[in-house]
Amino acid sequence: MVHEHQVTVETYRNFGWVNGTVLPAPIGFLIALSFGPTLVALLTDFVFHDEKAVHLSLAIVMSGGSILGLVSYSWGLGAYRSAIWPVVAL
Repeated sequence: MVHEHQVTVETYRNFGWVNGTVLPAPIGFLIALSFGPTLVALLTDFVFHDEKAVHLSLAIVMSGGSILGLVSYSWGLGAYRSAIWPVVAL
């Protein structure tokens, strides 16, 4: 007999994939490794027109990425809390 909030092996094994907590990390890494250096180079070449301004381009790209990460984290936090609540409430 399985209770409503009882964690089984299948629940534990599939929890990360079903709620989308395992798959987005490698996809995010690929996006960051693809677009991060490209954005730095584009800012350096076309906005600042100076190769010595790489530090400014890095600061802008890192600040934008940090803000985007914080916004996406807060956007998905409510859904994650509601999905994990039955597991935590044991």
